[in-house]
Amino acid sequence: MLPVNQGELTELYSLTKSQKIQLNSTFRAFLKDIRYSSTMKLELKIINQELNILLLSIAGNFESGHITPLGNEFSKLVQGPPVQLILDVRNAVGITASGINELVKVRNEIVERGGKVVLIGVNSRIQTMIDVSGLNRYFPFVVSEADAIQLMSEKCA
Repeated sequence: MLPVNQGELTELYSLTKSQKIQLNSTFRAFLKDIRYSSTMKLELKIINQELNILLLSIAGNFESGHITPLGNEFSKLVQGPPVQLILDVRNAVGITASGINELVKVRNEIVERGGKVVLIGVNSRIQTMIDVSGLNRYFPFVVSEADAIQLMSEKCA
């Protein structure tokens, strides 16, 4: 709870009804901005068309309430020729069991079709969840996009 002095309390109590409505509206807009800023954002980029190397950048919450757009994007990616997918999670806020489940699902589908998945930008929270779940042996991690491209190119050659 934020400390509030008596003068601030008196000021809040003396607001007119329309000022209180305006303050309430402003506060609700602020909360809405916070909620929507934490939703998942995806950006897909073609790195190498010949080798079908794609970079999917994921930002925001990697959890159950935000998984549907990611699942939809993954469904599109596994259609067609084998994809070499670089998942950039450096701007992901965190990951839950639902997020890990979605990663495993797409990784298995891509590998079954002859493709590969590499993670870059793994922060400590995501690293911990992947380590705890034992999935670190299924997902190669590299530091940079350039390292991932080199790894994918070597494996494709």
